[in-house]
Amino acid sequence: MILVAESTTGSQLSVDTIASPGELPEDVAQRASNLLIEEIFKGGYVDSSSQFLPILLMSVCPEDVSKIRVGALSPHTFASLSLDPQSHSSRSRQND
Repeated sequence: MILVAESTTGSQLSVDTIASPGELPEDVAQRASNLLIEEIFKGGYVDSSSQFLPILLMSVCPEDVSKIRVGALSPHTFASLSLDPQSHSSRSRQND
């Protein structure tokens, strides 16, 4: 199941989830809804599961070309950034 929310400015944020064998459709919908609400409250424009990809792609661009807004960095994003700390350390900024 994929859920998409659209902001008043036209930005979209989506989440997806898969049902377990025998799981009721209502339970899958509830879980997807909760995931979407969590992503909205994190305050980013990229969901936690895929935030590493645009950050990685931005690392190969010249400085000041791209901007991104993410919520709290996910463990997967931290792991991805640690693969090449030289290219990310001086350009990464996280607001708490």
